[in-house]
Amino acid sequence: MTGVLLAYRAIDTLLEAVVLLPALLGVWSLAPDRYWGGAPILRHSRPAGALTLFAQVLPPFGIIVGIYLCWNGADQPGGAFQGGAVLAAMWVLVLLAGLAEAPPVSRRGLRWLLIAGSAVFLIIGLAGIRLADAFLAYPAGYAKPFILTIELVLTLSIAVALGLLIAGPPARLPS
Repeated sequence: MTGVLLAYRAIDTLLEAVVLLPALLGVWSLAPDRYWGGAPILRHSRPAGALTLFAQVLPPFGIIVGIYLCWNGADQPGGAFQGGAVLAAMWVLVLLAGLAEAPPVSRRGLRWLLIAGSAVFLIIGLAGIRLADAFLAYPAGYAKPFILTIELVLTLSIAVALGLLIAGPPARLPS
């Protein structure tokens, strides 16, 4: 399924990935100036209970499901967005339970991870001009490795973007 989407509807898939970045910037722009570069606050009011138990038990299984959806998407329904959404849900569950804190939005590594999926997609798409005579085209015999590379990096970028969208704007000073 993902092979079809990336081979025949690549521009649509690229735009779906890229649209998360302006959405995230829109959410971040809601933060007061003094908190810019800080971290979102996403916590549940009860520190112990079922949510904490779920946040301790479910993430390993959710990570496996997210990786499976990403990998499986090269041949069957699934792919980067579905895998990334599951990974983001596991991260948000941990944040809500208060087992971890959201990172400051000023972290350079976080920002690189946010743009990595779209950047790799564009780089491989531009390489298609030289290698396969068309933008977002893949040379014969290399389509599967290129698609899997795009999918893996895009899954991580989507997971981080969706998690940060749910976490909301920065609400505390950077530490």
